[in-house]
Amino acid sequence: MRKRKQILKEALKHGNLESLEKEDFLDAWKAIAFLYPGLHPDEADNPDGGWPEELKPFAEEAFRRYEAGELADDQLYPWQEAMKGIKENTSKARGRPPVGRIKISQVPGSCFP
Repeated sequence: MRKRKQILKEALKHGNLESLEKEDFLDAWKAIAFLYPGLHPDEADNPDGGWPEELKPFAEEAFRRYEAGELADDQLYPWQEAMKGIKENTSKARGRPPVGRIKISQVPGSCFP
């Protein structure tokens, strides 16, 4: 998790997300999905969507890249990373290592498909 926080921190410092290389942007975008699994990209511009202001530009950039054909569906909606984050957080909360799978219906508030 520490690595993901560092990736996101570096991307936030960069300022101009459009000029980030694709892989660097995707690393930061996946870090957001992992660290904030309850956020859904479609809700970034919704006042009730729960997105912190500092992260909203990432969603805008993800949609810009998607509409330009630079990102695939699974890159725009990195649900696999969100599930990894949910599993890690659930395991830490229970004080045991992650095991098995968590059904998305078992995760309150998660909006990822």
